[in-house]
Amino acid sequence: MGPVGSRQPPEAPPGREPPQRSPDRRRWALAIILVSLAALCAIIGWAQWYAVHVNVPKYQHRAPPLP
Repeated sequence: MGPVGSRQPPEAPPGREPPQRSPDRRRWALAIILVSLAALCAIIGWAQWYAVHVNVPKYQHRAPPLP
């Protein structure tokens, strides 16, 4: 423990130190989350494009003529 009145945080007792997270691990986790989010957005965008440009014309072609 630091001297009285010091701004140093108290030290943990031996053997009970909290696990330190490395910045590299946090960066990897953030990168994986961002890549997953980008992939999800890309899949949704492709599905929307496919629905409008492929499915709609296919069903409009089969539709009976309007009276």
